Amino acid sequence: MQTIEQLIAKYQGTRIKSIAELKPIISQIQELRIYYDIMENYRGHGLVKYELNCGLARNKLSPEEFIEIEKKLYNDFMNFVANQDDYIRLPFGENDNNPELKNKWYALYQAQHLGLKTRFMDWSIGWETALMFAVENEKHFGQDGTFNVFLVPRDQLFNSDKISKASSQLDPFELEKDMMINTPIYLLNDKFDYVGEKRISRQAGRFWLQSVRKGAIDLKEQPEYKDLLLELIIEGDAKKSIKAELEAHGATIDWQYYRKDDNVDEELKAINVKNLGE
Repeated sequence: MQTIEQLIAKYQGTRIKSIAELKPIISQIQELRIYYDIMENYRGHGLVKYELNCGLARNKLSPEEFIEIEKKLYNDFMNFVANQDDYIRLPFGENDNNPELKNKWYALYQAQHLGLKTRFMDWSIGWETALMFAVENEKHFGQDGTFNVFLVPRDQLFNSDKISKASSQLDPFELEKDMMINTPIYLLNDKFDYVGEKRISRQAGRFWLQSVRKGAIDLKEQPEYKDLLLELIIEGDAKKSIKAELEAHGATIDWQYYRKDDNVDEELKAINVKNLGE
């Protein structure tokens, strides 16, 4: 049995040219679960220069600016979706504990997948999803990307029961905990056609969430987590063939980015620009 440290040391920075080269590494990563109280999560970047942090952190805001803009983004988002049918669901009502706060969390999960800049950082338990995000942009063919693996300790995993309790007690904008959230897709029924929920489901989405102070720091620079991160390099010249192979097996970006109205994507970009000036 190899340790986490041995596996990361063995593969850190390995250059990947094909899915066939990646699969044996994935198998060894998954085997770690048998011996360690961790869960592997995956994230793909189209370029090696991208940091492991949330969308809002990339604007290099002060903590005060971060909090102020975060609230404005959320308010603008909620005002916008109030006039949109079936784009987000607010499933909690009077029979739930603190429904207003729980709906705030659930709205933010969906907002992140609809394109709003938030403090949430997307991960997936599906390695194919992460790989697709590393290779899907044809503008970046020929340029190296990254395939990131985060071996999250059990204490930071918030599955259904744990996040249900936390989201009824904690405001996400005042958070001090570190969380990897497995977002329950609530109340699935015949009308499961909400865009944000569909994207979370199709991408096997998870959310990494930290305080403003910690969320601004690249995860690779955080002492308690840097030794739990594995970064593989996806060779730029191999991206086209890897993407074609993924698509041949049904893993396409269009399927993962479920859409009902392309204009909504532009509207959310406008909300980001209004508040962040980008």
